[in-house]
Amino acid sequence: MAQRLNAIIMGMGFSGAIKPEVLLNYSRWIKEQFGDLSMQEVSLAFDLVTAKKIGTDIRHYNTFSQQYLGDVLHAYKTYRSHQIKLHSEAEKVKQIQAPKDQITGEQMYKLMYKLATEKGEIMKVGDWTGAYNYAWKNNLVKRLSEQERTEYKESLIKAMASEKRAGIENALTPDIQTECHKRLLQAHLTDCKTKGIDLTKKI
Repeated sequence: MAQRLNAIIMGMGFSGAIKPEVLLNYSRWIKEQFGDLSMQEVSLAFDLVTAKKIGTDIRHYNTFSQQYLGDVLHAYKTYRSHQIKLHSEAEKVKQIQAPKDQITGEQMYKLMYKLATEKGEIMKVGDWTGAYNYAWKNNLVKRLSEQERTEYKESLIKAMASEKRAGIENALTPDIQTECHKRLLQAHLTDCKTKGIDLTKKI
C-alpha cells in the first residue's frame, strides 16, 4: 500500500519526497480508519478529487498531510454511500417496472377487457398503444380512415386544450398519438362493458 500511496502522491504533483516510515504510518492509518476501502478505491478517491467531482472544498496547501488524506477519503466514502443509495433506488424502480415492460400488447388488451367486462371498470393507466395495436390488428376496434384519424386528432387537440384550461393534466399520456389510442380504446371498452360485446367474434 505504501508504494501505491507514494505513486498517488507523486502523480498529484506534490513536491518533495516523503520518507518511507511516514508512508508506512499513512498506510497503517488508512487500514485502521478506512479499512473498508480497497487500494483501488483510495486511488479512485484521489482521481475524483483531482477531477473536482468530490471534495471541491478540500485544500491541501501544497502539502500532503494526514489531515488532507483523511478529508479526501471521508469525501469519497460520502460519495460512495450516495452512489450505492442511488443504485439501490434504481434497482427498486427496475423491479417495479419490469412486469410492465415485459407485458405484450395482447396481454395488456386482455387485462383491460377483463376489467371492463367483469368489474365494469376502465383501466386508468396502461400501455394504450400496445393494447390498441393488438385490437386493431385483430379487428376488435374500428379502423379509422386517414381522414377520420386526422379529424379525430384535431378534435382531440381541442379537447385536451380545454381540459388543460380546466386544470386537467394529461401527464401520463404526453403525446397525441398515445392519447388517441387511449380514448379510442376506452370508448371500445365502454361498449364492451355496456353492450356485452363478444370478442370471440370479429367486429
